[in-house]
Amino acid sequence: MAGDSEFKVVGLRFYDESGSPLIVLQEVRGTRTFVLAVSKATAHSTLAALNPEYRRAYASAPLEHDLAEALAEAGGVRVERAIIDGMTEERVVGATLEVRPREGGEIVRLDARPSDAIALAVRVGAPILVASDVVARLRFRTLEELPFREIEPEDLFDS
Repeated sequence: MAGDSEFKVVGLRFYDESGSPLIVLQEVRGTRTFVLAVSKATAHSTLAALNPEYRRAYASAPLEHDLAEALAEAGGVRVERAIIDGMTEERVVGATLEVRPREGGEIVRLDARPSDAIALAVRVGAPILVASDVVARLRFRTLEELPFREIEPEDLFDS
């Protein structure tokens, strides 16, 4: 954890070439930015967590990450942080959610997909960390350099 960098979700984009939604993460104390390709369902869930107007219009029923949040609450645990900590040559592939019982106690570490860890962290207001060894291998860009367009609701629904 020492040396890990905190990032925040600053938006979602869409890559027309691949038909992929992308979560855009930016360093909290800097300008380094990277994107993470996610499923349409995860993009929909993350966008609903970030944007109340989108949620009212397109997500009237609870989504999978709403269920995960409710299960954590019912189980008496809180999400402490999401840590993006696994990467192959080209792709971010692993994450860890750290949860702690509300009454105190030891942190429990749960393996997760990076996209799910991010979607849940956004929902509960938990920090998103990127492990230092992953940071060292990521390809960073500034927001202005991202060649992807803003995501539209119709991008997330099959016609």
